[in-house]
Amino acid sequence: MFLPWKRDEIDTTNMSLDDKLQVWIMNLVSRLAGAVVRSITILLGLLAVSLTYALGAVSLIGFIGLPVLGVLVIVLSLI
Repeated sequence: MFLPWKRDEIDTTNMSLDDKLQVWIMNLVSRLAGAVVRSITILLGLLAVSLTYALGAVSLIGFIGLPVLGVLVIVLSLI
């Protein structure tokens, strides 16, 4: 989840302390961007699966309810 975005990471061997700090901050920002993008992708996927499941449940209930509705219409038309 917290891998750098597009695996964009810089190595800090043989750098000064100031450069290491800047690279560390850039790596941290890259990891946060990766976490945000992955989290949004996971949430959108869960939303899509949930909506598909709900639509399927409504369709199933409607499919089962249609014969009952037909009988109900016939009974009500005789009253």
